[in-house]
Amino acid sequence: MVLLGVVIIVLAFTVFKAKEPDISIKQIELGSLGLPTSLNLSDLHLNLSLTVVVSVYNPNHASFRYSNSTSFMFYRHLTVGEASIPAGKIGARGTQILRSTLMLNASSSLLLEPSLLSDFSAGSFPMSTSSVVYGRINILNIFKHHARSTSVCTMFIDVSSRSVQNLTCSSHVRLS
Repeated sequence: MVLLGVVIIVLAFTVFKAKEPDISIKQIELGSLGLPTSLNLSDLHLNLSLTVVVSVYNPNHASFRYSNSTSFMFYRHLTVGEASIPAGKIGARGTQILRSTLMLNASSSLLLEPSLLSDFSAGSFPMSTSSVVYGRINILNIFKHHARSTSVCTMFIDVSSRSVQNLTCSSHVRLS
């Protein structure tokens, strides 16, 4: 019994030790960009969609389950869009690609943003996205670890080329 206990403890701290899932932003695609025809605030109608493609690798010897989550899109720290990320499961030592499409919500608060017209006339919009995914790693129904993954990307939407420029992303995972 003592030998079995020692073997279980050694396995728990070596082979079955929970490892952080590896999360990376593979790409951000500009789906659509509808621009206003003039700088008149009453005629200002924006249409923008971004598709965020995230790769999640689970290095553990157990599956990683994550709950429903949300991605947010920001223009100068003003929330202008969101998209849901459905719950799922990534198998042991498996990789899953998550796609989330964010649609711009051109609300009155966005249209009243003082920098909007100057950004439009300058030809680029500073945007950022943020996603938080909560999950759990369950090893042999004995060791359970909760994980919180955060991914943040900043970029500029170039009006003339209708593309994403200066994309920088960072990810952070915390196990508890």
